Amino acid sequence: MSFKNFIPEIWSAVTLKHLEKNLVFEKLVNRDYEGEIRNFGDTVHIGQIGKPTVRDYTGGDIEPPEGIDAADSVLLIDKGKYFNFMVDDIDKRQSMLKNGMSEAFVNAGREVADAIDSEIALNMTTNAGKKLTNKGVGFTIASAADAYRFVANLRTQFQTAHIPLNGRYFVVPSWFYGLLMQDTRFSNFKEVWGEGSITGLAGIGIVESTNLVKDGGYDIAIGSVKISTCHAHNIVETRAYEREAGFQDAIKSYTVWGTKVLYPSAIITIKLKDGTEVIE
Repeated sequence: MSFKNFIPEIWSAVTLKHLEKNLVFEKLVNRDYEGEIRNFGDTVHIGQIGKPTVRDYTGGDIEPPEGIDAADSVLLIDKGKYFNFMVDDIDKRQSMLKNGMSEAFVNAGREVADAIDSEIALNMTTNAGKKLTNKGVGFTIASAADAYRFVANLRTQFQTAHIPLNGRYFVVPSWFYGLLMQDTRFSNFKEVWGEGSITGLAGIGIVESTNLVKDGGYDIAIGSVKISTCHAHNIVETRAYEREAGFQDAIKSYTVWGTKVLYPSAIITIKLKDGTEVIE
């Protein structure tokens, strides 16, 4: 078998499938952009509509129309990951990919997804317009009731920050999500549960993530809406090649991405600590 029979579209499709299946933050941010991502260092463009002035009307003539320029924000593709591994029989492995057996690419997709999600979380945490830390000591959540009350009270923070009502979400660590699962106000209503998400608590979707930023023993949870942050990624190339040494062929692939916070005022971060008893 020669590496020349390699079909890159098959391998890229499998990687992309498992990459996007495991992404959490990527599903919560804006993916609308113009341009093509072909390599590390490329840029794409994000169209943003300006905000018009709303004035009082007292009768009679109104002000002439104002110009609202669409701000063209540039997103730099400045992050990337690659993998490069030997393959003994590309024909056999390619057939396995077609039949859904692709453990190496499944694992690669998961790792790249973790890297992308971690980068989005870091970007949003760093650039958040409002950071709640409880005077630096963080908020300790010791029970399911604490977790429920905290999310219910979070609605006030969204309101005072003037974050749009539609599509609000709160990304929390697994231990916090687990506490909410113990609260009968949720556990008795299975229709609100998704895969790693809860809908409809105080108008806020609750999403579980293991890629939140950590600060010592604290997790930095994130509350926001889709328009706050833009993200773009692409599997640039997947290629088979003949190794100079040895008799095995090899496959290499790399994925690039970029993330940019557009509206910091639409992001709230909250410093949380697990105050429950640890199960060893």
